[in-house]
Amino acid sequence: MSILSKWFGQRIGLTDSGFWGAFFGGSNWAQKPVTIDTALQLSTVWACVRLLAGTIATLPLNLYERTAAGQVVASRHTLQSLLHVSPNADQTPLEFIEGLVASIALQGMGYALKDINGAGDVSSLIPWDPDKIRPVRLPDGRLVYRTSYPDGTQKDLPPDRVFVVKGFMNGANRDVGLSVIQYGTQTFGNALATEETVGRTFANGLTSAGYFQLDNPAIKLDKEKRAQLQSILDDFAGASNAGKQILLEAGLSWKPMAINPKDAQMLEERGFNVEEICRWFQVPPFMIGHTEKTTSWGTGLEQQILGFQKFVLNTYLKRIEEAINLRLLKPEERGTFFAKFSIEGLLRGDSAARAELYSSAGQNGWLNRDEVRELEDWPAIGQAGGGQVFTVQSNLMDLAQMPGHKPSAGALPRETTTTPPGG
Repeated sequence: MSILSKWFGQRIGLTDSGFWGAFFGGSNWAQKPVTIDTALQLSTVWACVRLLAGTIATLPLNLYERTAAGQVVASRHTLQSLLHVSPNADQTPLEFIEGLVASIALQGMGYALKDINGAGDVSSLIPWDPDKIRPVRLPDGRLVYRTSYPDGTQKDLPPDRVFVVKGFMNGANRDVGLSVIQYGTQTFGNALATEETVGRTFANGLTSAGYFQLDNPAIKLDKEKRAQLQSILDDFAGASNAGKQILLEAGLSWKPMAINPKDAQMLEERGFNVEEICRWFQVPPFMIGHTEKTTSWGTGLEQQILGFQKFVLNTYLKRIEEAINLRLLKPEERGTFFAKFSIEGLLRGDSAARAELYSSAGQNGWLNRDEVRELEDWPAIGQAGGGQVFTVQSNLMDLAQMPGHKPSAGALPRETTTTPPGG
């Protein structure tokens, strides 16, 4: 199906980059159409976006309330149900967040239309294609979101009806984030052209382009003989015929016209494309299976996760958290409620790291046993069993309180008076 088919019946505007990019083939030197659809055909783009979206979507996301006793999950708030149970009638929270992050990573913007109930609370979030909605500043400075619907109609929605998460911005436009697909078109175009060249090479049975030459230039083939020769050559063309031997008659000899894939460094070029695309998405190549070169991130899964978390994931998490606080909470609620991802969800599959974390928490008194058990979805011990008691190690005590302790030579006693030498 054509990549333009999804636009049938739609009103096309000058800012509909998806349509115009598909129509004109994209603006890149390789002259390859670079759109969401074509870019995702590259395994590196698919892997990077899937890693970012899938990792963030699996992290627990909750709405918290600030109380006198500390922050607690706002289980009775409507928004907590949207974030933790179901954002709409058709999606799970994981599916919704995964699609939102994928849109941010590829197009620089994530959108969802808000349904508002009678109490003024958000009751549903419907994901919307960034190509079908765009921010518009009216002459009086007001912001509206020009939204295209499947039936071809358009409507200007106010900001309180649209949930927006913006990607990386350069400050030139406060309303939109920058699209990786748009700005990385040269890299993606080169990668697509390389993949096409490799595919055509295999389709031709790993043979390079060339021509047949007659030893006697005085001999001329008429139209019938040319067609006969071409028919014979077609029986040996294609990957399915690779390895077959052809008998050249009438003094014909093969003359290659192009360099072979090895000379063209095709494999090296494909590896370079992987690294280039990973730079656009800030994903370390080894995390999507490109292990050709060693990493300088340290050793062990923990160090790899920490590096990815600090330099990549935290940016996405912060953008989504702040967007929820600003655009889904009522103004009067923002000082009391806030959304937050639990980054500890990354340790869910690492039992050794979780055990070390819980051990430190229990021994240093910043989690009790029941709180640790709750994180593991285990039943509470209860107050009677000491599960709600905060404990610390008793071996870390003031040295002066140790029985029989004597200050070492040169150390001053705890009293403020000192004895002169020889006194």
